[in-house]
Order: sequence, then C-alpha cells, then structure tokens
Amino acid sequence: MGNKTKQSFWKGWLLLFVVVLGVIGTGSYFYGTQSQPLSEEDVPLVIKGHDLLVEVEEQFVLAKEQPGQVSKDYWEQLVSLLASYRMNRADPENSQEGQQLLNRYYTSLQQLGENAGTISSILENPEQIDRYLREISRAKEHQQAIFFYYRINEEALQQK
Repeated sequence: MGNKTKQSFWKGWLLLFVVVLGVIGTGSYFYGTQSQPLSEEDVPLVIKGHDLLVEVEEQFVLAKEQPGQVSKDYWEQLVSLLASYRMNRADPENSQEGQQLLNRYYTSLQQLGENAGTISSILENPEQIDRYLREISRAKEHQQAIFFYYRINEEALQQK
C-alpha cells in the first residue's frame, strides 16, 4: 500500500467514525427529548384546569359584553375552584422539567382564582375584566407549555 493510499484509508475510517458518532449522538438526543408521560395524579388536575380556564374566560367575556348577566354565586364557585390549586403540586413521578411546568401552571391558576375572588366588583368593571383576561392568557401560555411537553391533544379536550 502506498503512502497516499494509507492516508486515504485512515481518512475514510476517521470519517466513518465521526459519522457514526454523530448518528449515535443525535439518536440519544432525540431519545432523551421524547415526551414523558403525565402522571396519573396530574391528569385530572390538568383537564380540570383547562376546563376552568375556558369557563372563567367565557364568564369574563359575558360580563364584559352583557354586564350583570354573570351569577355572583357561580362566579364565586369558579374562582374558589381556581384558588384551590394552591394545594396542588406536581407528582414527583413526572420529570423535573415536567414538575416545573406543572407547578407554574398550578400557581398561575391559584393566583388567578385568588385575585379574581378578592374583588367583588370585578364583573362590573371593563378595565378589570381586560386585566384578568390578560392573566388568563398568561395561564394559557403555561397550559400550552404543558400540552406541548406532554403532547396533550387540546382539540380532544375541547371536544369532550
């Protein structure tokens, strides 16, 4: 074997080695970033949180478009359910990143409920309604992060 042939031979092996390492590295990256399953304990909390956000947003829109049409008792019940999320923490069975996402979501629901529950005249004040609609949008951003991370089909939740 000539010197150039030997060099080409080793360059070929080196190139093959680098390609194989790249494929292994890419595969392990994608394997590690696959979604983790949402723990059984958190499934009903995420579903209920989604439903509560939808309902609270609908009630805010109704209050803005048709003042006086939202039942105060029903409103108090909704915000109480949201505020009860303060007792929820993500199940440790979830990945660390999943726990952080869930805890942020639960905290945003809790704060939304506590803040909306402290102001009795909120439903008659369009500026306050707009402020809380923005808070709902922020809570929905946390919700979307959970849906993306756990690959939850939001359309399926809306169809139920």
